[in-house]
Amino acid sequence: MSVDVVYGPDPQQRLDVIEPHGEGPFPVLLYFHGGGWISGDKASYERICRSLATKGFVTFNVNYRLAPRHRFPAQVQDVARAVDWVCRHAREYCGDASRMILAGDSAGAHLASWYGTAVGNQALQAAAGIDAPLPRTALRGIALFYGIYDVERVRACRFPFIDLYLRSLLSGSQTANAAMLELASPSRHIHADLPPIFICAGERDGLYPESVAYAQALRDRGADLTTLFFTKAQYREATHGFLYLHRRACARSALEEVGRFLARCAGRPADAVS
Repeated sequence: MSVDVVYGPDPQQRLDVIEPHGEGPFPVLLYFHGGGWISGDKASYERICRSLATKGFVTFNVNYRLAPRHRFPAQVQDVARAVDWVCRHAREYCGDASRMILAGDSAGAHLASWYGTAVGNQALQAAAGIDAPLPRTALRGIALFYGIYDVERVRACRFPFIDLYLRSLLSGSQTANAAMLELASPSRHIHADLPPIFICAGERDGLYPESVAYAQALRDRGADLTTLFFTKAQYREATHGFLYLHRRACARSALEEVGRFLARCAGRPADAVS
């Protein structure tokens, strides 16, 4: 594993690289951590990213600048910078950047979904001050776990400290600005040319309604969508952040299902990455 690889000038613009066993080139996966945009670190996600790497992906575990010191859209600018870096350096790690997956959980799912929506959308890129040169054909899929997809709608969710997280991400003037709320919400920019999307969440998670609403919006637009929603009766432990519970059945099930999704997106048989 390569640790703290520099992809930008800020100390938080670092990533780790985990290579799978075998002969490449392998498809690549960028994972963005959760933490309400104000906390979290790639180090806490090493186990999850190692699991994803075993499925046949060069996995880039990405840190990004945190709020409130860095307000939106700094975070999606970092996603764009990391994607650009991977496009230029993937071959050094036996990676094939023409087969790219974006993934993340919680706040990281917000960032992955936002950037995935921005690929090919020049107006959205310009509004956020980013350049996303990734060809749409190279973005093979987006894998999202218990994320936030509408920064205004999410206030209605019963989730601890959600107002603090949003105030940290968006300045006071931004939270009162309808245009900024729309810009920061990937659910408001759904279009017909999105790549396949995987959404996973548990009913016991306070943010569960966000995943359900986003999934329905994607279905309404005809998106290629795979969902894995855990009911309270299925897995009582499937609360927010359940991927950390690697020994629990819900985490194992989620990683197995996302593995099948990733295999399909990368154009490889599912049994090759199970």
